[in-house]
Amino acid sequence: GFNVEGASAAAPTMVSPPHNGAVSAGNIQLGWSPVPGATLYEYFVAVQGQPSATARGVTPGLLVQVPLTATGGGTVYSAIVRACPAGAVCLAGTDANWGPWSHIGGPGVTNFTVVP
Repeated sequence: GFNVEGASAAAPTMVSPPHNGAVSAGNIQLGWSPVPGATLYEYFVAVQGQPSATARGVTPGLLVQVPLTATGGGTVYSAIVRACPAGAVCLAGTDANWGPWSHIGGPGVTNFTVVP
């Protein structure tokens, strides 16, 4: 057996847009649940299955608007978010000190469709 001590880093839950939901192209509002004591949040949005971000950034708040487009009948995007724990110094684009991404330490990836 083994004992684990200390608090696990929590991951926020993406709440907007809803998982498997559809939104109109333009400035899309991303939103996530708060992590107690978190000072910053980093979000990552990409066309589903693509490794490079369509939108990525760091913000102290729980909401951000990002411009997303649609092609054809619609484009499916995947979004994740992570939190910077209280007392930590976190920098965008690096993994040092950040808590887990929401698809690792939380409920999973949020997929949504952007329609024209």
